Amino acid sequence: MISEKEFASTHGGFWRQIAPMMVKFVREQNFMLERFVDRLNSMAPASQRGLVGELAFLAFCHARRAGLADATDADEAMISKLVDAAYDHVASMRAYTRRPPPRPDETGVAEALDLANRIGAFCAHVSGTQLVLEPRFAGCGWLSASCGDLIVRDTNMLVEIKTGGLKFRGIDYRQTLTYCALNFAEKLHDIDEVCLVNARLGVYGRLSLEELCQRTAGRSSIELLSDIVDYVSEPVRRYGV
Repeated sequence: MISEKEFASTHGGFWRQIAPMMVKFVREQNFMLERFVDRLNSMAPASQRGLVGELAFLAFCHARRAGLADATDADEAMISKLVDAAYDHVASMRAYTRRPPPRPDETGVAEALDLANRIGAFCAHVSGTQLVLEPRFAGCGWLSASCGDLIVRDTNMLVEIKTGGLKFRGIDYRQTLTYCALNFAEKLHDIDEVCLVNARLGVYGRLSLEELCQRTAGRSSIELLSDIVDYVSEPVRRYGV
């Protein structure tokens, strides 16, 4: 079994075959991004940024569930728990199996809370009042069950949140398509639109699921998502990857 992120970053031959226009699409889409807040320059050390991003998302989720107007309204004990949870998650990732990440300092925590509020600002910008936080997707074949970032139920929009300093990449859209394929295999949510958000850059790209499939693969969502489901349902050893 592999995760949706690992699948999106590997099996290159398969992705090139089913979505041959992905590179062109990403280039065009990155010129069409909409802005919802100004760019946030990072003050945290580069070594902490992955952890800061994870902490930002956890802080945003906690604020929404607790009904807080601002992520900084969380008490110190809760923030400490969120830091521990973010650290455990990032430390468990394959990239850090040999060298765990440094724990965030005060600057890193403050930046994470700022990013959390920017995620909230995006939700307000798109009138997202009904949110499914960390929507679950059932596993399929050799793809493990996974959780996305959020779904805006007002518009049935699947949202993938990034906090890095770069615009979106093909792997980001492949990950989003993977969530959609898992949902196609076992429908747990209604997804009509997809959106990638960069809370640090303050930009987002939003389009219908049908448009994403047409622009990356030249086919309908039913055809493309069916092919992804069929692929992951076959024995993984068949592909030699």
